[in-house]
Amino acid sequence: MNSPEKSNSETCINSIDKLSNDFFEIKSGNKFLTLVDKIKDEKEKKAKFNEYEIEQGDILVDYPDNFIKMNKKPLALIIASYTCDIPKKETRRIHLLPIFLLNKLNPKLLITFILEQASKTAKDKIDIKNPESLKQAFQSFNAKDREKFAKFVKKIFQFKNRNYFLICPHKALGNKWSYADIQSILTIKKEDDTLKNLIKYTKISVSNPWKEKFGSILGSRYGKVAVDHFTEKEIKYLYGTINKSKK
Repeated sequence: MNSPEKSNSETCINSIDKLSNDFFEIKSGNKFLTLVDKIKDEKEKKAKFNEYEIEQGDILVDYPDNFIKMNKKPLALIIASYTCDIPKKETRRIHLLPIFLLNKLNPKLLITFILEQASKTAKDKIDIKNPESLKQAFQSFNAKDREKFAKFVKKIFQFKNRNYFLICPHKALGNKWSYADIQSILTIKKEDDTLKNLIKYTKISVSNPWKEKFGSILGSRYGKVAVDHFTEKEIKYLYGTINKSKK
């Protein structure tokens, strides 16, 4: 007979796996460009090229290091510009957001929480510039601070945080939990070569209704979008397993 703890873990895994599968749609831009390149007539080729829709929520992976300037290359990039704006003639730039591994967010989360919400006692005990001090941060929290921090984390897993957008695992992302950093907007010029590269490196895209939620967060508005989010039990399970992983 299975123990309640094992049964709860299996339930969490199954429900999370289902959400991850529903979260993405496959969008092989490179295959599309290969088909376009086979067309000999230039007019027909251009018409075919224009059929491809670059969308908000498209995720770029395996792009070259010089594709965009950043101090450290992120796991992936996600298109932040609104889908309807991208083809407009007056649109001269396209906005992207970096995607990082979720377990790398833990120090940033702690620092943000300590600065914005933690009690003065906790702030006095923790040196946010000292990694060793940050490792002990949670243990330094009183009961009220721990409860506040739990709610802080919960908002990310329920797609309610304006700074970070949760990205579910996918093989194109190394089957790792990750997040789009909404605070780090990147910009590239909208040119023919740029558009081709955006298509070329797109392998997956966030599907609805999460795509709608992503757009609503970027627009600093929380519309009533029917997004399936994680339960309290799943959040505790996920956050625990993510931060136990080394990378």
